[in-house]
Amino acid sequence: MKILFDECFPRTLKNLIDSKHEAIWAQDTDFRGAEDKDLLAKAVAEKFTVFVTVDQNIPYQQQLSNFPIAIVNILTLSNAAPHLKRLMPQLNEILDRIKIGDLIILKTDEYEEVEIRRQAHGLPPRRKKF
Repeated sequence: MKILFDECFPRTLKNLIDSKHEAIWAQDTDFRGAEDKDLLAKAVAEKFTVFVTVDQNIPYQQQLSNFPIAIVNILTLSNAAPHLKRLMPQLNEILDRIKIGDLIILKTDEYEEVEIRRQAHGLPPRRKKF
């Protein structure tokens, strides 16, 4: 499976991606700096099967059904490697079964707890709808 990771996903975690997958980071391609819509279009044109992103707004900013690609949206308190590293086993499981057109939201428990506390205090969710 050919997987594109967004620019904000730490490359230091590349060795934790199952070796049967071809993992490529956007910053290592000519996709670097592309807006999300252009990035997704280029990924589809280059025959990527999956796009992995930590951009919590992407489902609200883009009409994802226009792009024949699977998307894994990882939501953590930070995109630092220690926060994401704990999710790598789940990500590998997802990559083994994901299909084009799927949108999988993968969250850490800490992220979920912050959202619940924000709601309890009458605050809007961290994600913005556009």
